[in-house]
Amino acid sequence: MANPPLHTPLHDITAHHITAGDTVKLAVLTGPRDGSPTTVVFEVWEPGGAQPLNWHPESVETFVVLAGHGRAASDEHERDLAPGDVL
Repeated sequence: MANPPLHTPLHDITAHHITAGDTVKLAVLTGPRDGSPTTVVFEVWEPGGAQPLNWHPESVETFVVLAGHGRAASDEHERDLAPGDVL
C-alpha cells in the first residue's frame, strides 16, 4: 500500500531567521521529520539581503526566483537572477 501524500496547511508553516541579524528567513516545507527523504525549504530574502558563504556537500539546492532580483554565487560561478529564473 502506498503512503498518503504529505499535507501541511500553509498557516502551520513558519518562516524564521536562523540567527539574529540574518536577512533571510527560512520556512521548512517538508523534510525527514515528516517522513520525507527530501527537505524542501522556502526562503524569504529581505531587500538587499545576503547569506554568508555556506555549503552542503551531501545535498543539491534548487532556487526558484518568484520576485525581485539578485546575484547568486556557486563555487567559481556567479549569475544575476530575476523573477522566473531557476538556479
